[in-house]
Amino acid sequence: MPRKAMIIAPFWGHTPHLGNIRVDRFIRWLSDQDVYIILVRAGLVDEKQETAWGLEITIRDPLGKWGKPEAVGGREAAARPASRFRTYVTDLLYNPDMTVMWARRLVRHRLVVEHGQGLAWVLASSPPESSQLAAYRLARKFSTALVVDMRDGWLDEPLKSALLHSRFHRWREGRLERKILQHAKRIFVVSDGLKKMMEERLPFTRNKITLMTNGYPQEVTASSGEKPRWSNAPQISLLYAGRFTGSRNSHKAHYLIDPLLSGIRTQDRQGTIHLLGDFSAEELKDIAAWQPQFETSGWMLEVQPRVPREEAMARMAQADGLLFITGTSVVLSAKLFEYLATGRPILAAAPKNGDVWKACKDLPQVFLMPLSNTVTVTATEVVERFLKACAQHAWPYQIPSAFSEEHLSKVFLEAVATSEYR
Repeated sequence: MPRKAMIIAPFWGHTPHLGNIRVDRFIRWLSDQDVYIILVRAGLVDEKQETAWGLEITIRDPLGKWGKPEAVGGREAAARPASRFRTYVTDLLYNPDMTVMWARRLVRHRLVVEHGQGLAWVLASSPPESSQLAAYRLARKFSTALVVDMRDGWLDEPLKSALLHSRFHRWREGRLERKILQHAKRIFVVSDGLKKMMEERLPFTRNKITLMTNGYPQEVTASSGEKPRWSNAPQISLLYAGRFTGSRNSHKAHYLIDPLLSGIRTQDRQGTIHLLGDFSAEELKDIAAWQPQFETSGWMLEVQPRVPREEAMARMAQADGLLFITGTSVVLSAKLFEYLATGRPILAAAPKNGDVWKACKDLPQVFLMPLSNTVTVTATEVVERFLKACAQHAWPYQIPSAFSEEHLSKVFLEAVATSEYR
C-alpha cells in the first residue's frame, strides 16, 4: 500500500491565490514518489472527488469566505463579499483568522476522519494560518508527523495589520504559533531572512527549519547566455504584473515609478508600460496622475485586467523589460521567479541587502535600486542602464539552479522523508 499524506490548503483551486503554485509542486513531487495525497480545501459544500494523485475533500466554510473552487488556473464562483467592518470584527473574534471556523469544522468532519487513518504526514501551507491549526490538531488526532509550510512570516513581518499594531493580537497568536511549531517535525520557510528571524525569536526551531524558496515554473531549467529581444520594434515595451500594494502596504509604487520616470526623462527612447493586474481604486487614481508625466516623455501607461497565470507569463516573455517592487527584506515572491525565468531585463526596487537583493545582485539581467523616498542620481543611472538593455538586440542573463524544480524537489523530499513517523 502506498504511503499517505494529507495536505491542508483551504485556498486550493481558488484563483488567483498564490498558494496554489506551491501546493501544486508538493502534490507533483509527492505523487512522483507514489505517495497517495488527500487534499482538504474550503468551498461551498461538503464533497469529495478522486483525482490522478489521490483525493480532494472539500469542506464547507461556515462563514462563506471561500467560494466554489475550480481547477487551478480556472475561475471560481464568487465568495460572499466581506466588508471592512466584517473583516475587522472577525479578526477580533477568530484566532488566528476568519478561516479558523472552517479549520475547526474539518478536524471533526467525517470525510476527513474517514480518510485520515495511516498518514505519514499532515502538511499545511499558510497563509491563512488557520490551516496550520487544523493540521496541528489532525496530526495529534492521527498520531502522525506535522509539517509546516510558511509562505510568509506569522509574527515575523506579518501580513495582518492587527499583528503590527496590537500587542494583544501578537500575544494571542504568538501562543498559538509557538504551540504548533513546537509540535512540528519540519518547518519550511521561503527565505533566509525569515529563517533567521524565526530562529532568533524561537530558538527551539533551529533544527526544524528547512529553507525552500519559491521557484521557477516547472518547465524552466537552469541556464545562461544571451536573450534576444522579442521584436525589433523601435519602441520599448515594459510590463508590470500584479498590484502595487498587494498584501503588503510597504510596497509603495512611488519607490519604482519615480526613479523610472526620472530615468526615462534622460532618454530619447519611447515606449509603453503595460500594467497588468486588478488594481484598486486608489491605485488607478495614482496611475491616472502619472499618465501625463509619462506622456510628456513619449511614453504610455496601459492598464489591463489580470489574466490567467499562463497568459501572464507569456506576456512577460514577450516584453522588452519587466518592472518589480518589494517592500520587504525577507520574502522572495513567486512573481520574482516568474520574472527571472524569462531571462528579460528586470528593474527591481527592493530593500538594500534584503533577500531579493542578495538573490539578484550577481544576475546580469537584474538592475537593482534601493527603496528611497527621493530619486537619487544612482537610481536614475540604474534606470538608464536598464532601458539600454531593453533596447538592445540581446542581453546576457542567468537562471540559477538554486531555484529550479530539480533542486527544490530534492530539498523538499529529503526534508519530509526525515520527518515521517515510522
